[in-house]
Amino acid sequence: KCFVESFKDEKDKPALVLKTSSANFSIKERESFRKKIKEVVGDIKNPPSIYLLFGDLTNKEMNDLYNHPKIKSMVSITKGEGFGRPLLEFTMTGKPVIASNWSGHKDFLSIDNSIMVGGKLNNVDDSAVDTFIIKGSKWFTANYGEAAEIMKIVKNDYSNFLLKSLKLKEENKENFSL
Repeated sequence: KCFVESFKDEKDKPALVLKTSSANFSIKERESFRKKIKEVVGDIKNPPSIYLLFGDLTNKEMNDLYNHPKIKSMVSITKGEGFGRPLLEFTMTGKPVIASNWSGHKDFLSIDNSIMVGGKLNNVDDSAVDTFIIKGSKWFTANYGEAAEIMKIVKNDYSNFLLKSLKLKEENKENFSL
């Protein structure tokens, strides 16, 4: 929704490649994601394009996706993540990363060479409490206005952010390995 709202009035709209998965990769699950996308787009007359990639991709397919010339950045505004391996993998492209300023990925996304979205910690809703998410846990809620503004700035000043992300690539090549 943040992406659609950010670029709905732009003449030169970027597209969004939404890579997601779920527990079972069924047609029913895929259609559920498509329905959610349609709900978000709603009645917007000329929304930015959204491409849904659903399911498992091989390492080569992910690498090809990350390095495709039309892929310009990765956006992950997560409420909580472990280490965030896809984000680290993406830094090896030298392209900009926009991510929540919270969670495990802060171990390798430097504030100087990536773009961190602010927000606040909120208690996890009781409906999400289960074996893995315990009562009293907190999730990050991004400042979506800030996220929208950041996405526009990165699109419009891409070369400046590309220089910073190339530095991040070198940092992470030196500090991490398979």
